[in-house]
Amino acid sequence: MIFYHVSKDPHISETVVYPRIPTYRMEGEDQSVPRICVSPSILGCLNAVDQLEVNDVVYIYTCESNVFCQPSCQQVADQHLTGEMWITEAVKIEYYQQIIIKEKIMREVDGCLIPYYIYDVK
Repeated sequence: MIFYHVSKDPHISETVVYPRIPTYRMEGEDQSVPRICVSPSILGCLNAVDQLEVNDVVYIYTCESNVFCQPSCQQVADQHLTGEMWITEAVKIEYYQQIIIKEKIMREVDGCLIPYYIYDVK
């Protein structure tokens, strides 16, 4: 299956990425399963990352894997809103596109604070 991954790091294209415990996690998010956080949509990826700010440059990558799982609501409270999936094997990351965040709007949905971004494709 093909997934999207977002990062502020421009240097991961064409590299192999290994599962790890993410540095930036939602409060209460699982701290035990090494993973690469992805979503089947770009919007889902962006909605899962609340650390982005106006004028941030964000790199969108794609990857393909058949070794993935959807975390439970106990592992990631907003997974039902973002479509977050976890890849649990090393995968090659491919550059897809670059965007610039123009506006950030935080909304509460089902008890979770979710970021919505307006952006331009660079």
